[in-house]
Amino acid sequence: MANNPLCTTIEQSQRLVDLGIDIKTADMYYVLYKNRSPRLLIKYDSFPNDLLEFTPAWSLSALSDLLPSFIKHNDKDYVLTMLNIGRVVYFNPNEPNLFEADRMTLLDAVVETIEWVYRNGYVNK
Repeated sequence: MANNPLCTTIEQSQRLVDLGIDIKTADMYYVLYKNRSPRLLIKYDSFPNDLLEFTPAWSLSALSDLLPSFIKHNDKDYVLTMLNIGRVVYFNPNEPNLFEADRMTLLDAVVETIEWVYRNGYVNK
């Protein structure tokens, strides 16, 4: 198991944006200045004038807020469980797991879970 990164990568962030996740839920941003130098910044209300582009970035805490704690599927409830060994599961003790993500980091597993939850309609966009 690897240490959790501080936030989503630019590629992960773009995948989340492509799913329709509101960028206002991001708590950080990657910014690109005129000198083409990328920087990771904590979210704030205004951006410097020399900013060319920005990409939202989500911390593990912000990502966790995007996941439903419970999912109802076929009249059965499944609870969200996140383990710091890079594993996220929606489970019901009397049923097979509804979803499992096993990755090198918990943040990677949470990103994969968010993608699954959104693609399968378990959240309102």
